[in-house]
Amino acid sequence: MSKNKLIINIFFLLVVILYIPSILQSFKEPLHGYVFSELNINYLAGFIRRGLLGEVSRIFLPIINNLYFFASIFAILYLVHLILFFKLINKFKNNLTIIIFLALSPSLLMFPLTHAENYMRKDIFFIISILSHSLFIYKSNLNSFSFENYFRFQKFYLIPFLFINILIHEAQIFFVSVHLLLSYYCYQKNLNQFFKSNFSKIYLVLLIPFFVILLNPGNSAQIEQIKVYASTVLNLNNLDPFNALYGNINLQLGLILKSFYYYTYKGFVSLFIAFTLSIVFLIFLFHYLIDNKIIKIKNSLIKTYPIFFLPTLLIFVAGSDFGRWFNILGFHLLAFYLVLNIDNKKKIKFSLNNWILIWILLFSYIFLWTLPAGCCFWEGQVFRSSLFNQFYYLILDTYQYVNTNIFELPLNNFLK
Repeated sequence: MSKNKLIINIFFLLVVILYIPSILQSFKEPLHGYVFSELNINYLAGFIRRGLLGEVSRIFLPIINNLYFFASIFAILYLVHLILFFKLINKFKNNLTIIIFLALSPSLLMFPLTHAENYMRKDIFFIISILSHSLFIYKSNLNSFSFENYFRFQKFYLIPFLFINILIHEAQIFFVSVHLLLSYYCYQKNLNQFFKSNFSKIYLVLLIPFFVILLNPGNSAQIEQIKVYASTVLNLNNLDPFNALYGNINLQLGLILKSFYYYTYKGFVSLFIAFTLSIVFLIFLFHYLIDNKIIKIKNSLIKTYPIFFLPTLLIFVAGSDFGRWFNILGFHLLAFYLVLNIDNKKKIKFSLNNWILIWILLFSYIFLWTLPAGCCFWEGQVFRSSLFNQFYYLILDTYQYVNTNIFELPLNNFLK
C-alpha cells in the first residue's frame, strides 16, 4: 500500500470514529426533538408528503421501536455516505491537501456532527443518490464507458432511488437537474440531442411522485390523526413537524419573509461568510484545478454546467434552513466536479512561504467555523469550533465509557 493511500485510509477511519459518538447516542435518545419527530410522519391517515420513511417505521414498530429503527437506518446511511465520498476523493491521492480540505470541511462530512439538528436529516438520501451516480460514471469511464450499462443503471437504480426520495422528502425534486447534468456529461453531445435522448426522457418518470405530492399535500383530518398517533409513541415530544404539514408554499414563503423580519447585520454577515466558505471556496478550488489542467473538462461544459444548477437555487425559496441547503448544494457541486477526469501526474506547486500560509488557512477553515442547519437568522452559530469539539466529545465519551464499564481511570472525580 502506498504512503498516500495509507493516509487516505487513516482519514477515512478518523471520520468514521468521529461519527461514532453521534451514532451511539442516537440509539439512546433522539438527538433533536424536531428532527426525530419529522422522521415519524407516516401514511396512517392516508397518503401525505414526507410520509414514506415514517410509514416503514410504523410497519416495523411491533418488531423494532422507532428509536432503534431510525438509529440503525441512519448509521448504515452515513457509513454508505462516507464510503462513497472517500472512493470519489481518492482520485486526489497525489494531492493530500485537497483530500484534507474536502474530508474535514465543516460544510460537507462534518456537517451532521457539529449541531444536533443536522444529524438524521432526510437530506442524506439526496446526497447518497448524487454521490453514487457520480461514482458509477467515474468508475465506468475508467473501465471503458458503456451507454447500455449506464441506461441500465438509470432504469434499475437511479430513477427508482430518486422516485423513492421524492416520497421521503419532496426537496429532492430541486436537485434532479444535477443528475441530468451528470447524464449530459456521459452523453457527450449537444444539449438538443441530449434532451431528445432516452437518457434525459427517463427523468420524466419523476413527475409522477412530484404531482402526486403536489395534488395530495394532506388535510387537517389526516394531520390531526397523525398527531394523535404521535402522542402514543415513545420518543415523540415535538409536534412542530406535524403542524408544519398544514402549510403549503405560502407558509414556506412566509418563513423566508420571517427570516428578513429577524434580519440583523450580524446575521447577514454570518450568512455571507457561511455561503462563501461552503460554496464559493468549493467552486474556486475546482476552477483553480481546471485552470491548471489538473482536472480536464471541455470548454463547452464549463459554460453549460451552471445552467443545470439554477433549479437547485429554488430550494432557498422553499425553506429557510439555509445551512442544510448549502450542505446539499455543496455535495451536488462536488459530485459533478469529481466525475471529471484528473491528471494525477500534475501536482499543486507553491513556494514554501505559500505552503505555510495555505496550511494556516486550512487549519483555520477546518477548526474555526461550523455550518448550522438554520443559518443564519435563527440563532445559528457560525463562528465556533467545529472539529475540535468533535475530538473533545470523542475523548470525553471514551473516558466516561472506559471509567464506567471497564476499569476506574485516574482523575475520574473531574466528572462529578
